Amino acid sequence: MGVLQNKTAAPALIEALSDSDAYVRVLAVRSLGYMHWAAAEPDLIRLLNKDPDSEVRENVVLALPLVGGPNTVSALAAATRDSAEPVRSTALDTIVEFHSSTTLAALSAAVQDKSVSVRRTAVVSLGRYGGPEVSPALIAALKDPDAVTRANAAQMVGQTHAVAAKPALRDLLKDSDKMVQICAVRSLALFSDREGFETALKMAKDPDRSIQLMAIEALGFMRDPVVIPFLESLTQGSDTYVRDAAASAIQQIKASKAAPKKK
Repeated sequence: MGVLQNKTAAPALIEALSDSDAYVRVLAVRSLGYMHWAAAEPDLIRLLNKDPDSEVRENVVLALPLVGGPNTVSALAAATRDSAEPVRSTALDTIVEFHSSTTLAALSAAVQDKSVSVRRTAVVSLGRYGGPEVSPALIAALKDPDAVTRANAAQMVGQTHAVAAKPALRDLLKDSDKMVQICAVRSLALFSDREGFETALKMAKDPDRSIQLMAIEALGFMRDPVVIPFLESLTQGSDTYVRDAAASAIQQIKASKAAPKKK
């Protein structure tokens, strides 16, 4: 910590970025980031572009936003195409904090990455980025061969209010993966689309708690009083989470019923 508090250590840390020991380079990168040493940006970007050690490059990705500078976003965008999967994922998780056309382009391109893990991260980052401009990339991800990526995309289109995804979400109601199905149901419900009503009712009895909870939540979003007796039966069960979810859904339905209609 003494080094971090002593700004005179910065020149020595810059020099340490060229050390033959990768671990020393990692420590130097981290220290410069913690110091918010803006003058280090060019040296860190050089390291990101040329260092042979992926752990060093990943730490540069994490340090650049702390250091700040005019080239941070473009450097992070380049890192989303790094040869190492962890570096690409970390870059996607980091660049999302910077709203720009460069960021959006990098996130959108990453949904086509060869790595399943990177595609999953890209989809979640697109959801975090938000806005209607992410819709095309998220809708494309609904057809990803990986079920988790499809499920993430189905959730994110609801979170970002990508109404244009409704036809693709309806197709996912027939997906072979139950999590994908219920994520599609939930997002459709957020769009006031009852297409997944029967699926939600069925999955509200699913033995997988996570699926059951999402189905109960979707029924609440659909606001159909016909399910209140069923939901009331769930409030008598032994699972606290299920009881609370059912009670919340009932409250949501009743509140919607009691609300005055707009003229």
